[in-house]
Amino acid sequence: MTKHFTPTHSRPADALTHVREFFNEHGAACTNAALILGGQRAHARTVALIATIRESARLSRHLKIELIHLHRLLTLDFVGHPDAEETAFFAEIDPGDPLVEDICLLSDWLLGVLKAIGRSDSVPAAGSEASSGKSAA
Repeated sequence: MTKHFTPTHSRPADALTHVREFFNEHGAACTNAALILGGQRAHARTVALIATIRESARLSRHLKIELIHLHRLLTLDFVGHPDAEETAFFAEIDPGDPLVEDICLLSDWLLGVLKAIGRSDSVPAAGSEASSGKSAA
C-alpha cells in the first residue's frame, strides 16, 4: 500500500485534480479491492470510473455518484443483504488478511477526497451566478 493521500486544495477547479491524484496513486488498489469485494461487475465499474475521470474535463454529478458508490463498496455498505453479491464475496475474506487493513485505508482516503469535493462544491466558482449574486430563477 502506498502512503497516505490528503487533498490539500478546496477550490472547485481542483476537485477533478484531487480525484485524479487519488486514482493515480491508488487506482490499482481500488480496482483490486473492487474485484475482491464486489466481483467482476464491481471491478469493471471501477475501471470505467477511473478511465472516465482521466478523460473528463470536469467532475460531473455522475462521476460523484460513482465515487460515492465505490466508497460504499469499500466500506461494506452493500454487505449483509442476502441477495447481494457483495455479501458472498465478503464471506470469502479472512478478517486477519492484511488486505482488510489496506481496504480500510483506501476507504478512509477516498472519504477524504469526497469531503474535499464537498468543500469545493460549497465554494462558488468565480463568475458563477452564486458568486455574482444573480439568481438562477
